[in-house]
Amino acid sequence: MSRLLTRIRTFLARPAVAICAFLCCIGLSGYIFATQFLNVGNDNTCEIVFSLLNPRRRCEKDEPPKKQEYDLLIKTLNWRIDEWKRNGEATHVTVYFRDLQNGPIFGINEQEHFAPASLLKVPILIALLKYAEEHPQVLKENISLGDTIPEGQNEFDPEKTLEPRKVYTVEEVLRRMIVYSDNSSKELLRNYIEGISPGIIEQTFIDLGISLKNTDDSQFIVVKSYASLFRSLFNASYLNREMSQKALSLLSVTEFEDGIVTGIPENIPVAHKFGFLDIAENQRQLHDCGIVYDPQTPYLLCVMTRGKDAPTLISIISKISESVYAEVSLRSKTL
Repeated sequence: MSRLLTRIRTFLARPAVAICAFLCCIGLSGYIFATQFLNVGNDNTCEIVFSLLNPRRRCEKDEPPKKQEYDLLIKTLNWRIDEWKRNGEATHVTVYFRDLQNGPIFGINEQEHFAPASLLKVPILIALLKYAEEHPQVLKENISLGDTIPEGQNEFDPEKTLEPRKVYTVEEVLRRMIVYSDNSSKELLRNYIEGISPGIIEQTFIDLGISLKNTDDSQFIVVKSYASLFRSLFNASYLNREMSQKALSLLSVTEFEDGIVTGIPENIPVAHKFGFLDIAENQRQLHDCGIVYDPQTPYLLCVMTRGKDAPTLISIISKISESVYAEVSLRSKTL
């Protein structure tokens, strides 16, 4: 044994050998450190290396970004919007688009202010379902209008509205508010939810980063800001998965079958909400915003308009929806 140790010492005493041995030790130490402390080569490497990223994205395989340019579509839509304005068919048209799979976004006149009208029913829906996450029994509670119907004409004459003194569950009133865009249901639910959880609707706007107030205290909405409501539902980032699904399920069976819906094939589901405001003669606003569930590329589309009459504005929204769907569909086939 002593002879072996003597030979090893003599061998290592040579300068070149000593240097090689030193470098080997460094390499071995580095490998041990990497495998033991950074888990390099193990399945959990990405969990450590990318610890500050979204947990869902940490271990996904990196793919080269898909370049999605919509320049031609944007130019076409701008040209058509200018034409509608010149012809007096609309005074303002705003468009917001977002590819919910690959992320490309574009907006046209997206900083315009519009009256939200019935679009405000979606935040009430979200606020109530947020409360229901911790108090699920609330959806089964019974409520009624009492003897009077709240003020506010129902938009586009909904097929069904609430009857005075008749008792309904909160869930049924919620369904009527979204599916039929019933204003009586909206007022009843707004008063009910504020009664059991004061300030919850305003807090929902704050949580989602949406501002509604003009400097003169009138209400307005910006298309990009409002579109974020649908994106939060699609990603289940504000409501949990169950409540996000419930909200989108109601929005996908709304009775309003014009606007965005008429611009795409019948077999493509759409979860959307429209809003209409008749301010005065020749001063009307019509909006439609929602998610188009194209099988290859689900996307978010919001169109807000001002003009003389509702049928013309509906037609404009439909034509924009048709153009957007045609472009998305074409891209889906070529990717």
